[in-house]
Amino acid sequence: MRALNSLERSTLGVIGVVLAIVLFVALNLLSTITLRSAQLDLTEGKLFTLSDGTREVLSKIEEPVKLRFYASRSLTDKSPVHGNYISRVREFLENYVDLANGKLILEIHDPEPYSAIEDEAVAYGLQGVPLDTTGQQGYFGLAGTNSTDDEEKIPFFNLQREQSLEYDLTRLVYDLSKPKQKVVGLINALNMASDPLNRRAPWAMTDRLKQFFEVKDIAPTQPFIDEDIDVLMIAHPMELSKRLVYAIDQFILRGGRALVFIDPHSEYTVGFNQATRRPGGGNTASGHVIKDLLDAWGVKMDFEKFVGDQTYAVKVQTSAMGTQAAVDYLPWFQTDARVMSDDDVVTSELKNVFFASSGSLTLKKDAKTTLTPLITSSAQSALQDLKLVMSKPNPIAIFEKFKADDTKHVLAARLQGPVKTAFPDGPPKLEGEKKEDRDKVVKAHLAASKEAVNLIIVADTDMLADRFWTQTQDFFGRKMVIPTSSNGDFVTNSVDNLTGSNALISLRSRGESARPFHRVMEIQKAAEFKYRKTEKSLQDKMSELETKLNGLQKQTTGTGTIIVSDKQKTAMMGLRNQLLGIRRQLRGVQHALKRDIETLDTRLKILNIWAMPLIISLVAVILAIMRRRKRHQPVVA
Repeated sequence: MRALNSLERSTLGVIGVVLAIVLFVALNLLSTITLRSAQLDLTEGKLFTLSDGTREVLSKIEEPVKLRFYASRSLTDKSPVHGNYISRVREFLENYVDLANGKLILEIHDPEPYSAIEDEAVAYGLQGVPLDTTGQQGYFGLAGTNSTDDEEKIPFFNLQREQSLEYDLTRLVYDLSKPKQKVVGLINALNMASDPLNRRAPWAMTDRLKQFFEVKDIAPTQPFIDEDIDVLMIAHPMELSKRLVYAIDQFILRGGRALVFIDPHSEYTVGFNQATRRPGGGNTASGHVIKDLLDAWGVKMDFEKFVGDQTYAVKVQTSAMGTQAAVDYLPWFQTDARVMSDDDVVTSELKNVFFASSGSLTLKKDAKTTLTPLITSSAQSALQDLKLVMSKPNPIAIFEKFKADDTKHVLAARLQGPVKTAFPDGPPKLEGEKKEDRDKVVKAHLAASKEAVNLIIVADTDMLADRFWTQTQDFFGRKMVIPTSSNGDFVTNSVDNLTGSNALISLRSRGESARPFHRVMEIQKAAEFKYRKTEKSLQDKMSELETKLNGLQKQTTGTGTIIVSDKQKTAMMGLRNQLLGIRRQLRGVQHALKRDIETLDTRLKILNIWAMPLIISLVAVILAIMRRRKRHQPVVA
């Protein structure tokens, strides 16, 4: 009987184990089928959750789009990091298919060496990377086609663009499914377009715009705005004809939208002056040509001042006291989300925007329009004399002259409201213009806007230049542009919004995993500001020391020996002691800076590393005590 009971228990145990395994496999299969797209995203920026913009683009696909995803298994074996990224891209694509209502077709291929699939990947322009010395190539790219045989591709998913993964994927789908492109009229004096004769490539900003819009260049002497222009982008207007300025005026009054960039000091034109075709020279400010327009719109900007910002200033290398030092260069600063409008779709999801020698926008007292800030400086900023940056700027001298005015200066803003024409006397005369043509222009003249205007004005043009928002890297012979700031997103968002479309705005520049320690930065900058003031005091004392030493009465013998009196020795000793005292103060500031940062670092480590385990341990101890008390509690009959 005992043997039978033992056998039954063992048999039941085996059956239980088998049933547990079967249940485990069944649950996994069920979850794979029913919960494949389910996820719980606990990251602050929702890095793994598709944006509303992506969902909108996928829901509006009218014709089928086929995506061919090529990922080499050999690349996964050789590089686990790429293997993880391949899995993430695949999951994203599968989610896209689920949301596209059958309009998105996904094919997944493993292009093995010397196979027809590899030939297909090469034919689509995908880029292979060498895996070993035998010449074997690994592929990790995407090719898309639509019903009209248009093609778009991502040659290789670079790990450094992982934060822009959703943007790249949705842009590719959008390009293959989009309706007729909106037309952007570009007026600029910055050589933003390509020039094959001079072997000059287009700016990255121009390429970015052409990904989403049809861009038409408008010559500075052109007397009209083409009728098919949806939005004007005016960048650094310097040498525009009066008739083109008038055409801009009338375009706005008729309800046209515009994105306008003006600047008190264009650093690009310092290196290359458009008028003289020579380096440097000339006027670096924009806005004088369209000053009448700005007045009519109710906007003003001091073209003799630039904004310096202590909070967001970037560091540059400069010579200080005979040595190289990293100093905050106040005219260059990179703003973050804290000074960008959360209420405007253009800036609500941007991470950071870089400005260089920017101006400050204000509204005239009698203006009928409203100026709504999109991006401002921090309160630790001030307007400084433009002469400080005009010729060989000295970062330390700029720093020393800086005094914050506790004002958040407007760097970019949306202008809305009714405006009047800047040409109350009618259109300027055009040389050689026929009478019937002029009569048409005069007849169509508007004295005021038909409806409230909608413009976006930016007080900086250098933010468009490649060096302030991109880095170019060579990836196996292919040039790859990596954004370092959200400047491109800001411009594209602005144009997108002004054309009346917000579909792609919510996904640009998403997924930035960098989490800056703002408190640490503030401590560093505050201490450095104090350090620079002390350094200036040290330099002044050193100059004073040299002056006094040179002024001491000396007697020199024929052998060249300097004879110094006791009084002179005492004076020199006193000056040296003062110098040593100031050096000790300087070291004290540096030590205080290090001490403040180390204290904060310790607190962060305690919170991030020890706090949660301690909380869990404390809860476990409390539960154990409660269980013990319950166990020893007498049972009441």
